[in-house]
Amino acid sequence: MKRFIITVWSILLFVAIPASLFISCQKDPYTAEPSTSETCQVEFSLDLAPQQNITLTRSLSAVDENRLTDVNIYAFNMKAGIVRHAYVSGKNTLALSLPKGSYDIMAIGNIGYDLGQRNDKELLTIRYSATSESQITANNRLVCTGRKNVTVTGNSSFNLSLVRLCAKLQIAYTVGGNAAGHLTVQSIQLISAPSSCLYFNSSKPEDASHVINYPATIGSATYYMLENRQGTISQITSPSQKSRQKAPALSTYIRITGTYDGKAVCYNVYPGENDTNDFNITRNKSYILNITLLGANPTDFRVSTAELTATPLLANYKLSEDAPSMLTFTCTNNQHNQYSFLYNPTAGSPTVLLDGVQLTPNQPIPFLSGGTSKTSLLTVRSGNQNGQAGVRLMVRDQIGQTVTQQLSTNFLTPNPITISNTAFSANTAHTASYFDLTVEEADYRETFTLQFDPSVSGFRYNNTSLASGTSVSVPAGKARIYYDANSYIGPIRLGVTAKDKYGQSKTYQVSQTIKPLDIKLELGTAMRYISYEVSNGTKTETAIDMTCISDKPVPYNINISYKVSFYEGYNNRNPTHYPNATSGTFTMPAGSTTFTRQIYYQGQGWITQLNGNRLTIVQNGLNVTGPQTIEITASPVPPNNSVTYSLDIEDDGGYRRD
Repeated sequence: MKRFIITVWSILLFVAIPASLFISCQKDPYTAEPSTSETCQVEFSLDLAPQQNITLTRSLSAVDENRLTDVNIYAFNMKAGIVRHAYVSGKNTLALSLPKGSYDIMAIGNIGYDLGQRNDKELLTIRYSATSESQITANNRLVCTGRKNVTVTGNSSFNLSLVRLCAKLQIAYTVGGNAAGHLTVQSIQLISAPSSCLYFNSSKPEDASHVINYPATIGSATYYMLENRQGTISQITSPSQKSRQKAPALSTYIRITGTYDGKAVCYNVYPGENDTNDFNITRNKSYILNITLLGANPTDFRVSTAELTATPLLANYKLSEDAPSMLTFTCTNNQHNQYSFLYNPTAGSPTVLLDGVQLTPNQPIPFLSGGTSKTSLLTVRSGNQNGQAGVRLMVRDQIGQTVTQQLSTNFLTPNPITISNTAFSANTAHTASYFDLTVEEADYRETFTLQFDPSVSGFRYNNTSLASGTSVSVPAGKARIYYDANSYIGPIRLGVTAKDKYGQSKTYQVSQTIKPLDIKLELGTAMRYISYEVSNGTKTETAIDMTCISDKPVPYNINISYKVSFYEGYNNRNPTHYPNATSGTFTMPAGSTTFTRQIYYQGQGWITQLNGNRLTIVQNGLNVTGPQTIEITASPVPPNNSVTYSLDIEDDGGYRRD
């Protein structure tokens, strides 16, 4: 979870602006209460105490902040009906003749003109108006006021302190903690500043029509704003609760906007006399706010977030087809805000509908008020134009912060679907075969959905068995379809329905006839001599081997039954041969193409010795000659005759020696 911390320091920088009233008295026929025996010539000497020189971006210099160019001074003794007014500009002294008595002194500085005769009630109710910050700092001076009750009894002097009507806000922010690298600050803005202010009483805006928003900027900022005393909220107990949800409606705050990993975020910072429950921005004070942004934690009510998502459109649609997208907008800690929706085309001239209502480009409509989320169906239509269509979608709040999404697609008049296939790689039972199915559409780069309707089992695409109703997604071009025939023989059919992303479809049929698998077996016999050493020489014995060769791997174990005739006799000088035969069965394993089996062995061989260069038989033995295959069969034969055997006998009658 992301964390957000705002550290706020408030320091009072403005010092009072003193103006000294030096008063001397002389006889005057002017009659006033309480004494009418004399009047006093009152001389005002006005100056400003020096202030620390502070230079910040967009702020007035210390000289300008302490500048006093003109003063309207009023002296009221309402009990005696005495009202005196003087205006001085460009000098720091003025004089009034006042009878002895008690007076309410009011002074307005830097207004720039003579306010004329006013009574005390007017001065207490009239408001200074400034509809922009530039009016507050106009002519490089700040309007100020002072008020004090004095009693004139003779030669005396009085001190009157003037204070500025505005407050000064100095704002700096940094991005720290986990937010570094994720948070991008886009703007900083002063929101809900008063556009008018009472001269002599504490002041706040009368209603929402008397507040203004300063222009947004970026980076550190210094603002001058009129007093806004919104009081305190006792229910707020922690800084994270000092938010729009609990703040008085017309409180002034600093709005910092940005994006956090693509999500719109807004930080609302409320200055005041403390960082928890005070919302007073008092005249003649400077508030320094050093703000550290650490994340976008929704549990911190000072942080509001907004996010707009849109499901992407397909790459292509038919010209007459709707392109739908589900919009989801969510916001946090800003439920009292009001959001509007608008769009503008970025490619083509598409028509856009929101929840079935057609919109006008760049024309905002109400979207969300008081809630935290909304889901809507957005529909993009071609506008009867082939080609690319794009829209930029925007949700905007009252202050102007906007979250956006982009959508694009192509609207086309589709070309017809074409389907073809190659021949099966094999057409016999017990054989795995394949063919290539080609599905194409001119200028189409998307996938096709293929639905299959086979007449028999055994078809598959990759690892997917193609039963009736099976659908697969394939790219445009060739798709290899496999068929495992097993023991089936006869006609087969594979129905295919291809559908593109526009919704158009084409049906096609692939046919083949599966024939029995004919296995050609070539069998033959051969004599084999087996020689080994014995005590009195070399003994030689004979055997008969049978070899079976298949023209293809056999699909299952094949049993070979045989009967072989041969001659057998003693190996001596005058050999005698007599006929003999042997029979039996051996199994050729599934998948093999060659198999050799010894079918007869004569163990009564003869013994020879080598004497010099002469080989002599020292012991006669039996010898086998002339083997000939006279009978052979292969089994099993499947019930449906899906396998046939072609048998060929190749007896060479030769010998080989082991």
